[in-house]
Amino acid sequence: SFLSNSDELEFVGFENYQALFSDGFYWLSLKNTLLYLLIAIGITLIFGLLIAHVLFSLRFLQPLTVLLLIPFFLPSSSLSVLWRAMMGNNSWLVQLLHPSDEIWKFLSLFLLFLWKNVGVVISLMLVGLHGIDPSILYAGGLDGASRWQLLWKIELPLLRHVITFSIIYLL
Repeated sequence: SFLSNSDELEFVGFENYQALFSDGFYWLSLKNTLLYLLIAIGITLIFGLLIAHVLFSLRFLQPLTVLLLIPFFLPSSSLSVLWRAMMGNNSWLVQLLHPSDEIWKFLSLFLLFLWKNVGVVISLMLVGLHGIDPSILYAGGLDGASRWQLLWKIELPLLRHVITFSIIYLL
């Protein structure tokens, strides 16, 4: 990046970076990427935590966690072929919905991200929920905390390391 593209090597310094930072498409793509990451990671964490709570509360459903992990174990190349078949120009889904705007493209990328990663987040959250001592939640209930207060004041602070690891994984 510090050399020009000509046959003769010429030091150009930071001119390439100046050109990059003055390009409007760079800032637009950076904004779209950050927006995508914030929305996709946030919603994936929320869905993962909610589904993990349901699975944790209804222990007989916990074997379903294996089914949620199937997209994680599929190679990305297989997923791209599957999603291309579903979202390609001649697919039944595209012909049914007629997507042509940017929101549809953003939504389809988001759904792929969610489908691929929510199972891992659910598994991580389940491990974190199993690591919380039930006596802490019981004591909070005895002190008069509602279910919502138990979640916000006890569970989420105790899950902060799991949430941080999930965010790093999703990046």
